[in-house]
Amino acid sequence: MLWDLGQVHGRTAWTSRGASENSEILQGKAQLLQILRRSRSREEWADAAAGLCLGQKMVASEYAKTIEEACCFRKLWEVALATLEDMREQGIPRNAPVYVAAIRSCGKSAWRHALSFLDDIQADRMEQGTASHKATLKVLEHAGRWKEVLAILKRMQQSGPTPGLEEYSLALRVCCNRSHRVVQELQASLDAVILGNQVEMCGPDEWQHVLELLQEFAAKKLVPDTVVYSSAIQILEKNCFWAYALQLLGEWRHGGHNSDTALYGTTIRCCLRDNRLEDAISLMKEAIKWELRPDTETYEALILDCSLAGHWNWAFFFLKDMIKDDRPVTSTVYESVLEACQVAGEWKWVLTVLSLFEEAMQPTKKAYSAALFACQEAQEWEWVKILQQKLTLREKVESAAEYGGQPLALAHLQAVQGDGDVKSTSVAAALQMSLA
Repeated sequence: MLWDLGQVHGRTAWTSRGASENSEILQGKAQLLQILRRSRSREEWADAAAGLCLGQKMVASEYAKTIEEACCFRKLWEVALATLEDMREQGIPRNAPVYVAAIRSCGKSAWRHALSFLDDIQADRMEQGTASHKATLKVLEHAGRWKEVLAILKRMQQSGPTPGLEEYSLALRVCCNRSHRVVQELQASLDAVILGNQVEMCGPDEWQHVLELLQEFAAKKLVPDTVVYSSAIQILEKNCFWAYALQLLGEWRHGGHNSDTALYGTTIRCCLRDNRLEDAISLMKEAIKWELRPDTETYEALILDCSLAGHWNWAFFFLKDMIKDDRPVTSTVYESVLEACQVAGEWKWVLTVLSLFEEAMQPTKKAYSAALFACQEAQEWEWVKILQQKLTLREKVESAAEYGGQPLALAHLQAVQGDGDVKSTSVAAALQMSLA
């Protein structure tokens, strides 16, 4: 029997495809949805679904909800499988929630189909979370398939998402009567997850408790994961315990963990907070070597500290690496490196930094003044002349922008640049000509 909206109300409600739905049609759709959800067989479901798709089709979210309610409570995995095929034929996108509903519809006798649905989700990369894995593990638990449970856990450990407390607890329940080695390994993994969750829940002032939990990791011969290391180092950073942070980073590096840029950034900032500049520089060099560059905030903090400490060469090195990595560089960072080079008497490096500044944005008066002072100390009078003119130009543009607005500032810029080639020549071009 083919259900349609006209039969539900005793009259034909659909006039043409794409027609607007009136209240009676909406009521008819609701009744058909209820029929779908009460369906006990493939034939009943197909009839109701065909009637529901007359006229305008359901949206994907309506379809997914109907599948979930119709299949999960009745455990009609055959209907779920047919539903997925019908969605493919009608061009309705099959997303992760639909597949999860299909997995949940599988009883213990259909555990192989649950594994097949999980493979489809992973093949199409539909999901980032653990909902599909949890649903599959519950089906396997009811079926008593302990080997398949262990295989899924191993797959999650290798390629993600990381299994948690619920997954390991389920595996322990399924494998409780298996070999002692399997149970022991699962218990160790479960203990590591529990301790890791406790570390993540610690507040900024609970650094002593964090160290105690890490000692418990070592006592039980458990290896924390990257999330635990990151949480612990962040707490140590806020309390300026740079030595502990370096120790944890060293353990993480020698533990065979996957690469993580956040750990390097957090540890570098911890060293900077406690005035351990040399350690921070060493860590940054290592991070660059292994292509684990931290965030822009860490770069800026390290460059500013290097500039203040007189390490102009390292400040310039990290500035160049930021530019190479297409990081946004602020005028404050350029100014700090310029001043460090100027204090060191490295006038050529001052001009090099100023040329990089000009390529990125319009340099500030402070930057031109630092470069001008460096060239005056080095008695490079040709450069003094060029930079003096550029400084004058910059002052006029800022003055025009302040009193006359942006159009007048642009007019001043064009007028001054038209006075001669020297004023319009970039520092990079002039520097290249002088070196040639």
